[in-house]
Amino acid sequence: IVVPEGVQKIHHKAFANCKDLKSIDLPSSISIIDKTVFDGCDALETIYIPAGTKQKFESLIPEYKDKLEYKD
Repeated sequence: IVVPEGVQKIHHKAFANCKDLKSIDLPSSISIIDKTVFDGCDALETIYIPAGTKQKFESLIPEYKDKLEYKD
């Protein structure tokens, strides 16, 4: 899944129970991510983020900080 640039919020359980979701690409425009957004996404391995935004995303989704990777 690629979330397009310009999206600012990902709401409550937006991707919950997407059991086959392995990766997601988030834009730098994101400022709010609900903590339940990935509930039940057991296959989620990687959350791709723009270069230089790791600290921002670690604070937005601390429970997934081990899955954060910079985009190529």
